[in-house]
Order: sequence, then C-alpha cells, then structure tokens
Amino acid sequence: METRLDIEGIKQWCSELPLKSRFVVKKSGMRGGLAMLWKDNVTESDGFKWLLTGFYGWPEVKDCYKSWTLLSHIYSYVDGAWMCIGDFNEMLSSVEKLSCRPAPPRQINAFCEALELCHLSNLGFIGYPYTWNNTRPGVANTREHLDRAVANEAWKSKFPETTITHIISHASDHLPLILQNHVTQRRTVRGERGFKFEEAWLLWDDCTKVVQDAWENSVGGESALDLVRLKIRGCSSDLRA
Repeated sequence: METRLDIEGIKQWCSELPLKSRFVVKKSGMRGGLAMLWKDNVTESDGFKWLLTGFYGWPEVKDCYKSWTLLSHIYSYVDGAWMCIGDFNEMLSSVEKLSCRPAPPRQINAFCEALELCHLSNLGFIGYPYTWNNTRPGVANTREHLDRAVANEAWKSKFPETTITHIISHASDHLPLILQNHVTQRRTVRGERGFKFEEAWLLWDDCTKVVQDAWENSVGGESALDLVRLKIRGCSSDLRA
C-alpha cells in the first residue's frame, strides 16, 4: 500500500494487526512511501507452495522501462506457481483510461510485452473498472486502471476460481484490491438471490440515469407492492448489464 507513514508510524498504527512482518519504503518529499505487511508462516492446507510478488511500478513515464526490467529479473528466479499483485502504474488497453487525453499506445504495448515475456496474464476484476482517480474536477479529471493482479499458468491452474475485487475507499486516490483464491466446492442449489445495491455503482457517471430509466420504464403488477418489485428487478438487471 502507499502511505505517508514511516516505519515508526507503521509500528504505532498497525501494531494490533495480525501482520507482524513488514517491509517499508520511506516517503520521498511530498510523495508517499510504500508498506507491505504480511503474516508469518502462511501455508496452503495441502502444502502447495507458490510465490507472491507485491509490485509497484515506477510512476514517471520516462522510467516505465525500469518496471518491466525489474519484472523480467524477478521472473528469472521463478520456479513454479507465481502471482504478482500491486500498482503497476500502467494500463493494458486504451479502455482502461477515462480522460480527455488518450492512453499512449507505446506504453500500453510495452506493458503487454513485459507480461507476455514473463508468461503472466491478467486475472480480471469485479467492481468499478478504474482503480485510480486524480480527483480533479471536470475535464481535468482522469481515471485509470493501474492496480491489478497477474499470474502464470501454474498458479491459475491451482486457483481457477480466484477473484479480484475492487473495493471502495474514501481515504485514498486508489481503490484497494481484495484477492480471494477460492477452493472449489460443491454448492447447494438455492433460489434466486435478492438484489443488493453495490456502492461502486455510484462512481459510474450514468448511474443516476440508469436507475431513473429503469424505474420509470417498469410497469404492470397487480398491486403497488408488485410494481415496486418489478421496478427493483428492472433496476437490478440494468445495473448488472
């Protein structure tokens, strides 16, 4: 994570967390530092071993090549399942940027080539598509998908049902990621799940219009309660589309 805390601040504010191992990079000038915290002796129930890399790419465009050189260097030491997660400070396609200024194809291609060279592929995500926001108003606003998880085939084969969820944070310009490497289990067939409004939908520019249109276009029902149910069902369908 990016943080303005130094090592002493991490010790003070994170002392109650069950994450006793830590690696901290102190902040430079006005920029924040980095901190990685983890539990000791984390093992899979079946003894399977795999490599986790917490990655942070160089933020300056002129230094992006250093990120891919570092990733390639790490890859040279990998022997087995490997998963890499973090802020790569780069996008994989032009649709991962929402701005008046388009994403430079050369930078995107360099990132794609680096992942291909290291036999890593994107693990996808659930939630709002842009993980970083410069928080500027109007046409000056830029949103980009910079944070992600990638893995090699050995890792993906072991954890085929893995999900990466972008969760909402009001304390950072980045959205935190939650990785869940689910274990395949038999599931009991249940009835249709009820509708739950996702807070991330509020970040979509057209969220209000989608809800309003779905609410106004739903008609029918034998009673006022039936009509409300139809409106909620229509709203749910349009938001998930």
